[in-house]
Amino acid sequence: ARRGIASYRYDDRGTAQSATSTTMVLRSAVGFADDALIGATIMQTGGTNSPQMARITDYVGSTDTATVASWPNGTPGGTITYVVTITNAGPSPA
Repeated sequence: ARRGIASYRYDDRGTAQSATSTTMVLRSAVGFADDALIGATIMQTGGTNSPQMARITDYVGSTDTATVASWPNGTPGGTITYVVTITNAGPSPA
């Protein structure tokens, strides 16, 4: 189910397990199927090099791993928080 955060809609948010220069391992057991997040936007909202956004190019459900081409501000680090948006649905209703 789509949830509201501030004035935006999102499909998942949490604290990542880890990240590399081209991946982010989302929260454990996030529950998306393989490839379900391809084309979604992931925004790093906390941690080293945040904020930054990237488009997801691959997703493996068994490992909770989202792949991106690169992170514009550099590899996420520290306590990494994120928001995934599958579509640009606009603001949540008031």
